[in-house]
Formats: sequence, structure tokens, C-alpha cells
Amino acid sequence: MTPYYEVGTPPETPFVRFTNRFLAAHYAGKHNLNMRFNMYDEVFDQCNWSLEPDLSWDALLDIRAQQIAAKNKPIVLYFSGGTDSYTIYKVFERNNIHIDAIYTRPRYDCGTDSLVQVYELFDRGLYDKTTKIIIRDLDDANKKAYANPDWIWQDGVKNQFSMLAGDSESNSHVAEIIGTDDFIGIIGLEKPRLKFMSTGVYSYQDDENYGRPMGNENIDCFYISPDLPDLHIKQSYMLLKYIKQLSAPQAMPIDLVKFNKIHVPFEFNWLDYSLKGCGRYGDLNLSDRQHLRTWAGGLTIPTGKFDGSEFRGRGDTLFRSGIGTQMFKNYTDGIMSVVNDKAAEFLNINQNNFFGMRSFPSKMYKLTF
Repeated sequence: MTPYYEVGTPPETPFVRFTNRFLAAHYAGKHNLNMRFNMYDEVFDQCNWSLEPDLSWDALLDIRAQQIAAKNKPIVLYFSGGTDSYTIYKVFERNNIHIDAIYTRPRYDCGTDSLVQVYELFDRGLYDKTTKIIIRDLDDANKKAYANPDWIWQDGVKNQFSMLAGDSESNSHVAEIIGTDDFIGIIGLEKPRLKFMSTGVYSYQDDENYGRPMGNENIDCFYISPDLPDLHIKQSYMLLKYIKQLSAPQAMPIDLVKFNKIHVPFEFNWLDYSLKGCGRYGDLNLSDRQHLRTWAGGLTIPTGKFDGSEFRGRGDTLFRSGIGTQMFKNYTDGIMSVVNDKAAEFLNINQNNFFGMRSFPSKMYKLTF
């Protein structure tokens, strides 16, 4: 089961499912329909969000790890060394779960210093000496990810340059190394996002975080999964408790509106949000420092073509170095195919900032304040 978009206007027009934001927006714009993000609604609707699960955070993490191991498939951990993936690694370690491969994909926008502790872990040796370590070459990966101008219309699109178009390329690369394409790729997605309103506080997610798992049957999200909804409900309450501790004792939900952006860099301490708020164990890749960098990437296309002056934010080095290559042409052709499509109007995309497009929140579930 993967998250997906529903496009339609029931009962007149039944919902049609999509796992690509741009295909969904094209269909919605062409037929003047509504579009919504379904993040496991069928399962989450059946859960009791009004109560924090009784089991401890560690107990739920162990259950989740054992669920994955019980699938009896090779396990590949997508590992940045940040708070999410490092916690997963440590949970697998204490449960002595065999990891077939750890897949690390350095990023141009974070600096070489951010992976020092990750490489130190690799050099010391993992708890499972048979685990393969895969460090992906980004130049080669991007050439394959942007091998054709239609990349942006494929499933699993991560629409930010310097991040792969999707994990179909990663799947192929991993399969070649471990000898099978029938594996489980574990990723740790965003921490909970809370919405404080006059009516209460709600847990939700934005669709933009789910480009990788949508439509990708190899991917299994560790923290937010229909296989163990209590894990996500638990971390939602943990974050709520953390925020309440930061506020005045008698504060009501409406008084905490500023915390709606707790996941936004510069607004709050990212590491405290992750460690103190959401129970993560540690941080190897200096993710708190990374979040103080210029993350607000933008892509302007004022002349309708690319000359190298349009990009700001993450990936600047890669973007400029690619100009004139076939990869760059395929990438920009893909971007322009959306700009010139019905999808652009529906997503409020304009030439001033391609990345500043409309987002779609998941269904919100009310927590007990």
C-alpha cells in the first residue's frame, strides 16, 4: 500500500488514483476536478487518535522492526545518518536484524563535512559484518535518473534538482548489487506535522514529502505505515507534549499557532524537534547544521529557457556544472513540459519559482490536547 492522489468530484465524477503529482494535476486541470492526498486513509480512519498508545516508543519501534524482518525479504536501509535513518539503524541493531545493504547517497548541498561521522561508522564496521555498504555516485545516478525528458511524469518524482527524480534508478542500482529486485527499501520520512487551530490540534503530513514512496512497491516507510499506525500516533503525541512544554502552562491550541511551522528551518531548533520532540536517538550527518543552510530552493524561468541564472538554494553546484550536458537538457525539458501543461495552472506554478507550487495536506486527525 502506498499513498496516492485522488482526483475527481464524487458522486458526479468518481475518484481516479495517481501516484505522480504532475499527472494528477494534469488530469484535474484538464477536467476541472478536485485533487486530494490520501495517506493511508483507509487504515488511519479506523484508528483511535484521541488516545496516546499505551506501549512505549521503544516497544513500538521494536515491533515495527520485527514486522519488517518477518516479511522475509532482503532489507536495504536508505541511510543518510540523520536522526531518522540513524534511529532505524540502532533499532535494527538491538533487535539483531540482518540488513542486506545500507545505501548512502551523498548530497551536493550539504558539504563534505556532514558525512564524516557516517564514514567513521562504516570504517569501524557495522554490527552485521555481512551488510553491504553502497555509496552512490551522484553524477552517475543523476545521468540515469534524468536519462530522458519524461522523467518528471514518472512515479516517485522528487521534484528538486540534486535529489533523484525518483527511486526507480536506486531500485535498479541496488538490485544489481544484491542480486534481486524483490527487496524492502526502508526509509524514515518526516516527523509528525501538527496543525494548531481554534478547534484543537491535528496530526497530518504534506504530500511533497511522499514523492519517493508513492507508487514504489520496494519502499517501506518505517515511522508512518499502515502496518503499525500506533507508531505514528505515538510520535504525534510525543511531539505535542514537547510543544506544550515550550509554551505557557495554560496555553490553548489556538495560542500555539506559531508551532504550526516547527518543521521549517530557522523557526525552531531542528535537532531538539527531532530528538526531544520525536524520540530520535542521535545524529551522524549534522542534520541540524544542514537545516541552517539555505534550504529555500527556488527555480525561476523568466525567459522561458535556462541560462544558469535561475537557480538559488540547494544544489547550486550541481545545477551550474550540468549546463550544456544531456542530463541538464533532459532535466530542464522535463520542467518545461510541466510549465507548459495544464498541471502548471492547477498547481499554481509560475516562472518566478517552479518549486513554489501548491501542496496537498493529508487528512487531519484530531489529538486530545
